[in-house]
Amino acid sequence: MKPRRTPHTPQFWTIFVFAAFCALGIVLLQSGKPADRPTAWICIGLFGSMTLLSAIWEVTRHWQGEGVRWQLLKIEGVERKVWFFPASKLQQCFLVAIMLIMSGTGTSIFFLKASSFQRWEMGIVGVIWLGMTPYFIYSTLTKTCGIALLPSGVLWLKEKTPLHIPWESIDLIATTRVAQDVGHGLKTHLPAIGIRLKPASTEQMSEVPAPGRRLLTPKTRAKLTGNRTQTNFELTYFDEALVISASEAARLMNFFLENPNHRRELQTEESQLGFLEALLRSNSSSNP
Repeated sequence: MKPRRTPHTPQFWTIFVFAAFCALGIVLLQSGKPADRPTAWICIGLFGSMTLLSAIWEVTRHWQGEGVRWQLLKIEGVERKVWFFPASKLQQCFLVAIMLIMSGTGTSIFFLKASSFQRWEMGIVGVIWLGMTPYFIYSTLTKTCGIALLPSGVLWLKEKTPLHIPWESIDLIATTRVAQDVGHGLKTHLPAIGIRLKPASTEQMSEVPAPGRRLLTPKTRAKLTGNRTQTNFELTYFDEALVISASEAARLMNFFLENPNHRRELQTEESQLGFLEALLRSNSSSNP
């Protein structure tokens, strides 16, 4: 399959940073000082694992599969075949692997460090990370994540509870860059797709729990407001968290936003190819 992204992700250069710290651990190990040996093994284990994991991520992200497809989703208890941009299972597995590495590092420090405070502090952190890992594994294997385009609006399958955003509530769909803290006051700006809502449009939005829809909770409203303040978009989805690129997702979503006549699901009697042929015929007739 053809790679769908740029040659490397924004985190590409961190591979060399991790490798440098791993090399530092090897130097400390070769120094022969007993006091340096615990730190050396931690550097080698932690940063060596992160170097290997990041390198694997950079290579394998090009073979995730097709990024846009018709998919049968269970929405409000009913199976519907809708246009779907799936979340990256690879990226979710990457996050699970990072959590396992961090939990292993914390428990390693508990057994290697001489300082009693550091041992217990890092040991507890390691146990917390390890306790969070099963949820991420469960989400990766069972939870449907991504963006579904319905005739009535966008189904945002990113949050803990899916959100339904009517097309009439959307003011703008565009690519953006979202600042992420990488530690010590440093930030990186990752590409993402963003949805900006019209004023007071949250009244038209709804959450979609298993039994059916409900109005947005105060917590969800506050989160949307906070996102708008930080990014100028209420909803953002990182490029690397989707199989399809953010720019392609924005282009396709804008097509549905601007062409209400094409907002429909795949009918049981038609094929995907038949739908696309009908779409092309419609476009050619409307643009003589």
